[in-house]
Amino acid sequence: MEVAVKHKGLTLIELIIVVAILGIIAAIAYPSYKNAGQKTKRIEAQAELVNIAGQLQRFKMANYSFTPNGTAVTLASLGYAVNSSGEYSFAPNKTATYTITLNAVTANSWRLSARPVGGQLGNGYLGLNQADMRCWSSSDVMWCDPNSSTSWTTQSP
Repeated sequence: MEVAVKHKGLTLIELIIVVAILGIIAAIAYPSYKNAGQKTKRIEAQAELVNIAGQLQRFKMANYSFTPNGTAVTLASLGYAVNSSGEYSFAPNKTATYTITLNAVTANSWRLSARPVGGQLGNGYLGLNQADMRCWSSSDVMWCDPNSSTSWTTQSP
């Protein structure tokens, strides 16, 4: 009497099918994972713009102007480490994701812009002004101008 020997394990075909299925799942999941990471970093930059805006408003309350004695407030005067162009590299995880600049400062107004760098390239500029108007451009080569019809939830052309 012969006893049938049962083999335990996977055949080569079964292993190839499992690897193919895992490859398909990875191909579908990775872009979503990458987009989620970019979105998180964009939200962190938005929070930093709001933080700077709060400091600017406190500066105005203390000095009655964004340009006391004719000198405009700068990111450096708020305590940020800036480069020679006055840009602040926002790096929440020690890798810069946005370069923040303070522009168009007058006695009663200002505009903050955040330009994507590094892994954020392709994610568009962010903007915020003294009236809490926000914008998010769809381009990395053109800053956006915050106005009443723009927001951080919808990209502007």
